[in-house]
Amino acid sequence: MKNILIIFILGVTFSLFAIVNIEHKQTQKNNRIYNNYRILNSAPVKYTVDYVISNSKGVKYVGDRSSNSTGIGLTNGWYNSGCIRIIVDNKTLNTPAKIDCKTDTMTFTWNNAVLKMTFPEGSDKIYCHVTAPKAKNLKLGFLAMPGFLPKRKAEFKSYVSTEKINHCLNDKIYNFQGDSWFMLYDGISNKKGISVVLLDPEKIKAGKINGGAKKVLITAQFEMNTIDCRFILMGIPSNHMDAETLYEDLKENGSKYLKELRSFKFK
Repeated sequence: MKNILIIFILGVTFSLFAIVNIEHKQTQKNNRIYNNYRILNSAPVKYTVDYVISNSKGVKYVGDRSSNSTGIGLTNGWYNSGCIRIIVDNKTLNTPAKIDCKTDTMTFTWNNAVLKMTFPEGSDKIYCHVTAPKAKNLKLGFLAMPGFLPKRKAEFKSYVSTEKINHCLNDKIYNFQGDSWFMLYDGISNKKGISVVLLDPEKIKAGKINGGAKKVLITAQFEMNTIDCRFILMGIPSNHMDAETLYEDLKENGSKYLKELRSFKFK
């Protein structure tokens, strides 16, 4: 009887301390399946991931077809219909992936590539890892919407900041120049949040960022010199940190964050 009681108590203890990190909800409307993943942890920034699968005349695709993204949407300044673009051998991965969620990591698997997104407990950063072992080349793209207010005609003035520059994108493209991180924000309003990407500059062959005056989206695209790439995503709401404070933090700690990215252990 004592042994049974001990086992029962241990079972209750483990269930009390078990943490569900990713909550998945799925709904269907017409020819679309809406997947929503809430990241449940004590991080200062709350993230949700959207993944919409559409069926058009028997052909399945993900996200917003016009953006030609990989369909993984993210909150806080990112394009929620697909903020990541993975291009393997010059072809965008825009077909549904197999998704696996374990503790703090989401794994997206296609026939020719794998993306892992890890949301560490207590961190405002998302650690990402793309591998395409059989590919000849790999390109990455990012789509941000920091200042856009839906259902309203709002003015916006897009900027990219790196450790070296603060560049207005309304006028011209910014060609990457060996930077390890960049911050995308709006000079008028950041109601949607501020978007940050940190990449290993040693793995970048070429990159450019574009956000013209007539475009809502800010797009960044990078040609990598490797088929195994790590990066950090951040989506920072203004009530957590304003653009000036975030910029100073990245400028002071960018090299430390890059070192952490290089040594991060993905599950």
